[in-house]
Amino acid sequence: MATLASLTGLRESELLALQWGDFDFERKTISVKRGVYHGKMREPKTEKSARELPLHLAVERAVCGLPKRSEYVFASPQGGVYEPSSVVRRIFKPTAKDLGLPPVTWRSFRRSAESAMHNAGVPLKAQQEILGHTEVNTTLIYAETNETGKREAVEELGKLIFPKFSQDATPVACG
Repeated sequence: MATLASLTGLRESELLALQWGDFDFERKTISVKRGVYHGKMREPKTEKSARELPLHLAVERAVCGLPKRSEYVFASPQGGVYEPSSVVRRIFKPTAKDLGLPPVTWRSFRRSAESAMHNAGVPLKAQQEILGHTEVNTTLIYAETNETGKREAVEELGKLIFPKFSQDATPVACG
C-alpha cells in the first residue's frame, strides 16, 4: 500500500478500491475507476478523478508480489476492502513509530508525492492529472517546497534583479 500510495499519489478511497483488472501490465498503466466511501463502492470523487496513470516498475513489482485473495488488490482477510482509518491505526502509526518517523496518514503519501513532483520540476498540468484534481490550485495546496528549491529560486531572482552580483563569486567576509 505504501509503495503504491507513494508513487501514484492516489487518494485512500481510490487505492483501497483498486481491483486486479485495473492494472494493465502490458501497457504499464493503472486505471482509476472507483473509490470506496464508508465501505461502499462509488464513482470516483470527480470527473477528473477517473484517470489512467503510468505504472512505475516499483509499483508493478510490489503489486505482483501480493496474494490474490479477492478481486481487490488490497483485500482484507475477509476479502472485502479495508477501512482507511483502520489501516492508519493498525499499520501506518505503529510502523512510523518503530522507524522513528512522525505520524503518517493517508494524506502524508499524497502530499509527499505532490511535493516530490513539484520540487523535481514536473509540469504542473502533469501533477494535476496524476493527482486527479479538477482545479490546478488544489494541486498547489499539496505542494511543499524544500530548501534547495527556495535557494535556487533566490539565486534566479538575484540573477534577474542584480545580474552583476550573480556573476561575482567572490566570498564575502562578514563579522
